[in-house]
Amino acid sequence: MISETNDADIFEISSYDYGNKTITGFNGVGAYGGDRLYISSDYYDDPEPVVREVSGKTIVSFSWKSDAGPVSQASYTIAKVGLMEEVDYFFN
Repeated sequence: MISETNDADIFEISSYDYGNKTITGFNGVGAYGGDRLYISSDYYDDPEPVVREVSGKTIVSFSWKSDAGPVSQASYTIAKVGLMEEVDYFFN
C-alpha cells in the first residue's frame, strides 16, 4: 500500500487481514493532518493489536494463539517510526 506525497490517506486494518503488508510513504508522522491508521479487532475473541518499532519501521501485528502456540498472524509494516497514538494511529 502506498501513500502519495502531501496527502492525508486513511488506512483501515484489522485482524481479518491475514499475511504481511507494507505501507510506504506514510505522511505527517507525529503531526495532525497527515495519514491516519485505524486499527481494529473486530470481535470479542480477536487478538489485541500490538504496535512496536523495529529497525526503523513501525509494525502492527495481530496473533491468534492456541494451546499448541500461534495459529496465524497478520502484520503491517509502516516504513516510518515515531507514530503517535491518537495522532497517527487509532484503536477502534
